[in-house]
Amino acid sequence: MRVKSHAEWASKLVGKMYLYGITSKMLAEKVGYTAPYISMLLNGKKPITEETKSKLFNAVAELGKGA
Repeated sequence: MRVKSHAEWASKLVGKMYLYGITSKMLAEKVGYTAPYISMLLNGKKPITEETKSKLFNAVAELGKGA
């Protein structure tokens, strides 16, 4: 299985956020992080685990249901 590059997963997540009107602040509150930390993850400034990626995608999916 090919590991997705940072740009691939981050752009997919940001696209879903845009589609559902979810801000970094909203996502941060949902997962218990700060908005600046979410920004650092999305911009590749901090390393991210597969578990955290999954947590972010699940949170966006949950927030998107209310959109």
